[in-house]
Amino acid sequence: MQRRPCFLVVDPEHARSLSSRKLVLETAKYNVITAYSCEEAVSTLLRFPAVDALIVNGALLDTHALGLLEALGQTPDVKLIIVGDGRLSLGPRTPDAVIDNFSPPKLLEALQTLFPNQSSELLEHEEDLERGHR
Repeated sequence: MQRRPCFLVVDPEHARSLSSRKLVLETAKYNVITAYSCEEAVSTLLRFPAVDALIVNGALLDTHALGLLEALGQTPDVKLIIVGDGRLSLGPRTPDAVIDNFSPPKLLEALQTLFPNQSSELLEHEEDLERGHR
């Protein structure tokens, strides 16, 4: 089995509250790291370079996002998924997916499209576990 994809969720929710995006992703058996600002996301991306995708709340993409986009430019294999306003200028980087609003099915569908092999393996693994526990 391939390693599970790891996503860095950049969401301004308070650290004590559980990000609903993170909960949806973990329930789908993905690995998730959370950052609560673009600045924190840059340092997290440097500490965890094996991140497969950034899932960024579009509300955070303003002038403070320049450092994040520069760091992302140094890691071209990392996918960029914007949740919210995807019409913002991101410089030379085009998002790999834009989800207009937070919709768990749309987010999971985008991830399954961007990571088809890993997603199908996770589903098969879950089905195997369910069969084994019956």
